[in-house]
Amino acid sequence: MAESKVKVYPANVEAEAYLLSCILIDRAVADEIVVKLSEKDFTDKRHIEIYKAMASLQEDRVYIDFVTLVDKLRKTGKLSTAGDIEYITELADKVPSAGAYEYHFNLIKRETILRDLLEVSKAIADDVYHSEDAQKSIAKAQTALINVYNNSGSKELKSIRDVTDEVLANIEREYANPGQNTGLKTGFANFDNVTNGLQRSD
Repeated sequence: MAESKVKVYPANVEAEAYLLSCILIDRAVADEIVVKLSEKDFTDKRHIEIYKAMASLQEDRVYIDFVTLVDKLRKTGKLSTAGDIEYITELADKVPSAGAYEYHFNLIKRETILRDLLEVSKAIADDVYHSEDAQKSIAKAQTALINVYNNSGSKELKSIRDVTDEVLANIEREYANPGQNTGLKTGFANFDNVTNGLQRSD
């Protein structure tokens, strides 16, 4: 009996911690990166609270470092949720330099994009199962996919516009030939049902 492949929710907690550490130890990185991130880029509850505090400090034009971050978290009553002083200390000491911050930033953004695509695929599948108007469903799917691209803010997905037309063509084929999945299964049933599975070019 074949083993089923474990589905892993798109996230990279280690990259999240690394990037937060870079922000803590390098003001130039903080100035560049904090405004490019959002709460949804983080999946660890501690990291979400730490980022929110950093973003607030940045907005108030307060230098982000260990002392100001802990003070902000304490004042907002979120220090415990953020892992307390012990975890902030661990983050501050996590990396010797912020040299690879851009690489980890892109890792985090990639996972955000994948999570967004997963949610979009579920929404598309739900619409397909209940739709009585194929063209409206295709338009909704196209809008949803393009929104993911437009909101990505990452070079990682430059090619998404190239694959959007193919995905929509697969949806049209599914309407014309229901139940014929000709591509490779991804492990996400909803996504496979909508896209007909991954094709050779994927």
